[in-house]
Formats: sequence, structure tokens, C-alpha cells
Amino acid sequence: MELLDDRPVPEAAREVKADAREFAAEHIAPNAADYYESGESPHDILQAGMD
Repeated sequence: MELLDDRPVPEAAREVKADAREFAAEHIAPNAADYYESGESPHDILQAGMD
């Protein structure tokens, strides 16, 4: 399976990717350093991602 091919990305996949980027910018990026330094698992972020 070729991961980088010339086929267009389906609209639904683009929407999921955009949602994931938005979630990461809002929930993950601002807190990543704190969780990394403390060694804690980001259970609150994981739960928000499942919702």
C-alpha cells in the first residue's frame, strides 16, 4: 500500500483531519509540555478526544 499517492483525499477524510488538527491545537498543544514534564497521563485530554 502506497501511503503517499496521487489520489485525492475524500471530503470526509479532510473533515476528520481538520477536526483532529483543531482538537490538537485547542487541547493538546497548550498542555503537552506540562504533561511531559510531570510524567502524568493526560486522562482529561484523552476523554475529551473520545467525546
